[in-house]
Parts: sequence; structure tokens; C-alpha cells
Amino acid sequence: MAAPGAPALTPDQIARLHEDRGPALVAASSFFIAACTVTVALRFAARYSRRMEFGLDDWLSVAALVGCIFSPELLNIEKHLLY
Repeated sequence: MAAPGAPALTPDQIARLHEDRGPALVAASSFFIAACTVTVALRFAARYSRRMEFGLDDWLSVAALVGCIFSPELLNIEKHLLY
């Protein structure tokens, strides 16, 4: 039941009520998480191959990668088209 004063749904909105962006969100998130993971891995590989010490910026890139992986859950991204 709709809240008092809320507009009624149109027939088109009712027909699309169960459509979602889930597959597109999963595909885009997977691509960018993979790209970030490869970038951070190459960063560490470059530092290791040149016998350089890992700095704060390297460890912050790992923290940012972890943040990217868990951000959809933390931000509670909605996948439904109607909302």
C-alpha cells in the first residue's frame, strides 16, 4: 500500500517494478575491481623488481583497493530502476 499523499504508480512503472540493474552493476564493479587489483599488483611488482622499499603510498593504495571492493556494501547502492 502506498503512503498517504504518494503518487500512484503508472501501468508502465508497475510493469517494470521487478527490473533491476543488478547484472550491469556486477559487470561494471567486477571490471573496475579487476583493473584496480592489477594496477596495485603491478605497482608492488615494480617496487619489488627495482629493490625499492614499500612506502606509505603503496600501502594506502592497498587500503583504497579494499575500500573499492567493499564500497557497494558500505554505500548500500540500490539496484532497482524504480527507486
